[in-house]
Amino acid sequence: ETTTSFTLTVEDTTAPTVKAIGNQTKEVNTAIDPIKIDATDNSGQAVTNKVSGLPTGVTFNPDTNTISGTPSKVGSY
Repeated sequence: ETTTSFTLTVEDTTAPTVKAIGNQTKEVNTAIDPIKIDATDNSGQAVTNKVSGLPTGVTFNPDTNTISGTPSKVGSY
């Protein structure tokens, strides 16, 4: 009897897909329309979203993947 060994490497090289998010223009101190981040992975793995650069008063909830709040400073973010 002959035995051979080898290595099989399985990778997930396809990045997750994120549904496009439209721009919003709001008056300062007016709540934004909540933004739901809809991301999927081709292998069915859970996608973890990270968000940065939000204006003061606007937050990201990683449990619901939603950005919401009321921006209190003028600017483009």
